[in-house]
Amino acid sequence: MSELREAPRLRFRRVMAAPPARLFALWTQPESIKKWFGGPEVEVATVVLDLRLGGAYSIAVRGEEGDSVIFGRFLAVDPPVRLVYTWTLEGEMGATPETTVTVEFRKLGAGTELLLEHGPFPVPQIRSLHERGWVECFDALERILAAVETPGP
Repeated sequence: MSELREAPRLRFRRVMAAPPARLFALWTQPESIKKWFGGPEVEVATVVLDLRLGGAYSIAVRGEEGDSVIFGRFLAVDPPVRLVYTWTLEGEMGATPETTVTVEFRKLGAGTELLLEHGPFPVPQIRSLHERGWVECFDALERILAAVETPGP
């Protein structure tokens, strides 16, 4: 058990051009999650979440490998500043032991400093897979925010 606690965690910091409440909403509304989650090679089929302490969530995804589901429970819900939830992946994309995701949305000027920690990851390949996935998610979030701020023709 101590090996798991000491296993590496992923840590990210991104500054986003939106207030914390906007990012919190993107992170917690099923239709919004479908637009940014999983990266360009993953389709989000369904998102179900019960956004409350102890509430469950599941995200069904389709990728080249087939169908998988990410699921867990909310350990902390503090709108619009913090979410903590468990994370388990099962399906064709692989299987992971339960990990924990902590996301903080800190006001920074007119934007938000987004901090994410995910782990522990005792297997380097699984850690790398999740690292790539989160980077793609952040990039998609930034594209969504840029599209909203860009005036149309």
